[in-house]
Amino acid sequence: MRLTRKRLIEVTVCTAVFGAAGIVWLSSEARWVRINYPVGNFDSSREYLAAGRLPSHVATLTKAGSNYFIAYSPMDSGLAIPSGPAAYVFDSSGRLVSWSSDSGDDSRFQRDWPLVQQRKASIADLRSLGFQSSRRKD
Repeated sequence: MRLTRKRLIEVTVCTAVFGAAGIVWLSSEARWVRINYPVGNFDSSREYLAAGRLPSHVATLTKAGSNYFIAYSPMDSGLAIPSGPAAYVFDSSGRLVSWSSDSGDDSRFQRDWPLVQQRKASIADLRSLGFQSSRRKD
């Protein structure tokens, strides 16, 4: 089968358009992972808040007699397609104890931190947690 010049141009343009779209999408997915990855960036609520990317909302829950705060990232995903926000779980001392880059698809996270048991909290509550944690060290 011999391609005509016109057909060759059509195939090249289509390949370039779809290839570029794929590269943009993969770049967006990589960005989503990079901006939500806590390891090496923060390991406490205080450091998380100081990083400057504030959560879209905060929840609290009690598990095995201990209080935990969950900070949910903003859904500034660009062209990435997460099914839920990233989520960071802090214990009562402000230490990061668990996290998920996609809380909507992460069955382990959903099992360990059930949405139905969560109560609304605020960024001020999360700030207070970090403050209380640093006061105890003094």
